This record gives sequence, structure tokens and C-alpha cells, in this order.
Amino acid sequence: PGVPSIQDIGAAMLALRVRDLSSVLSRAMAAGATMVSSDGVPVNNEIIIRDPDGFLISLQQPATIPDDAAGDIVGASINIAVEDTEKSAAFLRDAIGFEARPSSPLATNPAVLKLIGLSEAEWRITHGHIPGTTADFALIEYRGVPRKTFSLGAEDPGSPAFTMVVGDIDAGVDRWVAAGGTVASAGGKPVIRADGSGNVFVRDLDGFMWELIQRPAQ
Repeated sequence: PGVPSIQDIGAAMLALRVRDLSSVLSRAMAAGATMVSSDGVPVNNEIIIRDPDGFLISLQQPATIPDDAAGDIVGASINIAVEDTEKSAAFLRDAIGFEARPSSPLATNPAVLKLIGLSEAEWRITHGHIPGTTADFALIEYRGVPRKTFSLGAEDPGSPAFTMVVGDIDAGVDRWVAAGGTVASAGGKPVIRADGSGNVFVRDLDGFMWELIQRPAQ
């Protein structure tokens, strides 16, 4: 098992937009979540917790709920703490076509510090998405606070990984490695089955794990 600090390089957080923050938070805490945000108090209708495996989760209640939203969860995004925003965004662009929007300036905010459970820090955020997906990714670079690289094995409790389906897994791995990433799977190559399906685990510049999946041949 491993439990990262929110600012650690390679730490990930699932950001869930919820219909009713107090209701979802109450259920999460009853199910074994622990509090990250200082004083356990929401900031601007957002609070951060950990699940029983140590994974970071942000619960946010938006000002408006989409008309087509059903259930308690009305949206989600992924946050990854990185060592250097520009290098990580450039790597993901070259490796998987990540389309980044302009980064925010380096800043701090006392209210947000309470939200993320830190007494001091600065940060900048780059939002973007992967073509072919709708999930929003936020790359967050922290400064002015101790950081270490958080990187577990795929089998370890609390180990985050993002999974993508690709059209050509060998080409995907070649592109990943050419951009500067590494292959985590044994042998340094995908496992391909008789039906043409395959899987491989790779790591980005920040040690974060990704899984590339190839569907069976049609």
C-alpha cells in the first residue's frame, strides 16, 4: 500500500461533481473515507477525502446541475500532480496527442490551501483532454512544499492508473517510448493474445501508470 501527499509527483485525484455534497460526503465517510481538507470543512462547495486504499478524491457540488444528469454523480475529471507542467504537457502531447489549454500562472490562495490540507504552497494548473475522450485532465505543479515521487506497482493498493483503448498497441508503445516514457510490463512490450487483443502498462515522465488496451481483431 502507498498513500501519497496531494503534492507528490505522480499522485492522482479523482474529482467528482456531485448533486448533493453533504449527502455524498456523509456516505463516503461512513464507508471508511478519511478527511484531507483542513478542519473537514468544504471550501467553495468542495472537499477532499481519501478512500480506504489511500486514493485521493475531490467532491464538488457545482452551482448548476446539467439537465441530463442522472444519479448522485453528475461529472468527473482527473487531476495528476506533476514535476514540471510544461514538460509533462509536452510529453503527453507527443505520446498520446494530449491537447492542453494555456496554464494558469503560479499562485496561492489561503482558502484553497485549507481545501488541499496544506499550510503553504504555490501551484499552477494546465487543463486539457485526450482526443477521442471527453474526460478533463488537470496537470498540477506544486512549488514551495516538499515533494517526492509517488510510484507504485500495478498490484499495490492505492496505485492509480489510467486506461486507454488504442487502435494499434505496438504503435502506441513505440510513440510512448519515443516521447520519453517507459514500459512497466515485463519484457518491455505488450502481451498480445491469440485473438489480437493486448495490454501493456507504461509510465509517463512523472511515474504515473497508464494501461494501453487493444481490442480483439475484427
